[in-house]
Amino acid sequence: MRRLLLADDGPAIQKIVRLTFLDHPEIEAQCVSSGDEALEIIDDRLPDLVLADVHMPGASGYEVCKRVKELEPSTPVVLLVGNLESFDEVSAEDCGADGSLRKPFEASELLRCLEEAETKARQRFARTAPIPVVAAETNGPDLGARENDMTDELKLSEEQVDQIARRVVELLTDDEVRKIAWEVVPDMAEVVVKERIRELESQVEEL
Repeated sequence: MRRLLLADDGPAIQKIVRLTFLDHPEIEAQCVSSGDEALEIIDDRLPDLVLADVHMPGASGYEVCKRVKELEPSTPVVLLVGNLESFDEVSAEDCGADGSLRKPFEASELLRCLEEAETKARQRFARTAPIPVVAAETNGPDLGARENDMTDELKLSEEQVDQIARRVVELLTDDEVRKIAWEVVPDMAEVVVKERIRELESQVEEL
């Protein structure tokens, strides 16, 4: 079961969130009324999803989001803001929020926003996660053997390469796919055409 934490001092919003997830037993919704309570829960056991009101007693939604991202950047966080309240886009970006939602909202809006936030969080984490590097010793008589062992460990089967490629494509946004199509495909076509021209020239020379 996945845990969702709602930090909002509005009883109506808490009720909407609880009712929304009654039909989704795979998600357990926990509600608190202040940012300080949210921080205590987050530090004790990080939730899987977080909804945080920008304007609430104690720590703000921006501060709650920042703490979540410090502990686990891939955890989706959606900021909530009242319809007539101010919302700081710069602060939302700085704290790493994955989405925002104006109150009041319908259950369908909440579910859609959370789904989009999860996708954005995965994509952002995939782009920023460091690539693990295996440190090799530079001294000792077995350096060549160790390098060969490392090379063998890093070899991937065709099936594994295909799985990785499919996963990368899933994480790409539509804009990134279009960019690849426009920049990479034409270059590949040019290489193919030039190779074909060289083949034809060789055939002419043989005649």
